[in-house]
Amino acid sequence: MKKILVIGNFSEDYSRNRVILEGFKSCGAKVILKNLSSKKFNLIKEIYCTIKTSKDIDFIYIPFFGHNIVPYVRLFTKKRIYWDAFVSAFLSNVYDRKNSKFSFVGIRSYLNDFIAAKCADLISIDTKLHRNYLGQLTKTANDKFLVIPVIAAPFNKPIPNNRYRDKIFKIGFYGNYIPIQGVDKIIKAFVKLYSNYPNKVELNLLGKGEKFNESVNLAEQLNVPINFMKPVNYDDLASFMDQQDVMLCGHFGDSIKAEYVVANKTLEALSRHKAIICSDVAANRELLRNGENAVLCERNIESIYVSLKKIYLEPHLQYKLEKGAENISKTVPSISYYCNNIINFMVGKE
Repeated sequence: MKKILVIGNFSEDYSRNRVILEGFKSCGAKVILKNLSSKKFNLIKEIYCTIKTSKDIDFIYIPFFGHNIVPYVRLFTKKRIYWDAFVSAFLSNVYDRKNSKFSFVGIRSYLNDFIAAKCADLISIDTKLHRNYLGQLTKTANDKFLVIPVIAAPFNKPIPNNRYRDKIFKIGFYGNYIPIQGVDKIIKAFVKLYSNYPNKVELNLLGKGEKFNESVNLAEQLNVPINFMKPVNYDDLASFMDQQDVMLCGHFGDSIKAEYVVANKTLEALSRHKAIICSDVAANRELLRNGENAVLCERNIESIYVSLKKIYLEPHLQYKLEKGAENISKTVPSISYYCNNIINFMVGKE
C-alpha cells in the first residue's frame, strides 16, 4: 500500500480536492491528511514538524490552492512532490481580480506560480491551454505537467429517469459569485427572457460570495423575480441540478482567465446528464461540442439570452443535450485512471 502525505491549507469538500483524494483511495493508497493552520507565523514550523514526523511516506500531494506551500515543503524534504496547481495564481489575481501585474499582489502571485512550479516534481492542471499558459509563464517544460480535466466527484444519489419538463422552464446556476462567473450577465439575460415569457421561465441562483449583494440589488433594480438560494453541501447539489431544465456553467465573466479554464460545475452538471450552456472558449472546446453535449455561446448578455431562448423553445434540443451529457460523462477517464498514473510516476522515479 502506497502512503501519501496530503499537506496544505485545503478544503476536503472542495470538489477538485475531494475527487483527487477519492481517486487515490480507490487505487488502494493510504492518504494521511494534514491541514495546516491559517496562522502565518505557525506555518513554516508546522510544515517542518509534519514532514519530519511523517514516516515511510511514498510522496507528498499538495492540493489546490497550495502555491505558497510547495517551496516550504521542498525546503524540508527530498521526497517527490505532486502539486495540483489547477489554476495560475497570477492569472486569477491579475486578470480575474484586476490587480496590476506590477502591484504587490501581482508580483507575489507571479512568484507563487514560478517558485512552486520549480519545486514540484509533477504538476496537474485542468486544460491543455492552461498548461501551456502556466508552462510559458514559469518557463516549465510541458512534460512536468499532467492535464486532469475538471472531473465530477460522484454524487451519492441516483440520476432520475424520464424527467420531463414542468410548466415552468427552470434555469439553474450555482457558484460563489466571483467576477469570472459573470452572474450579472446571467441576470440581465434572464430579464430579457422573462420579459418575453413571463411566468413561464424561472432562474434559480444557488450560493453566496463576493458579488452576491450586488447581484441581489441588480435583480431588485431590474424588477425581475429570481430565486436566490442558500449554499448547500456537495451531495445536495445533485438534487438542485436534477430539478433544473438547463444549467448555466460559464464562465461568462470578461476575465482572460475564462479562456483557459473549465468550470467545476460543467462536469458536475454533465455527470447528472443535464443540458448545459457554456462560454465558447478554447478551454471548453477541448471537451464540449456545440449542439451535441452543450450550447456554447459568447460571453455577453445577448448570446446567453439567445441560448436560453433556443433551449426553451426547442425541448428536443434539451433532450439531445441531456443524452450528449450522458455520453460524454461515460467517455471522460475516471479519476482512478489519473491517480494510478500519478502514483506510478511519483513512485517509479524515486
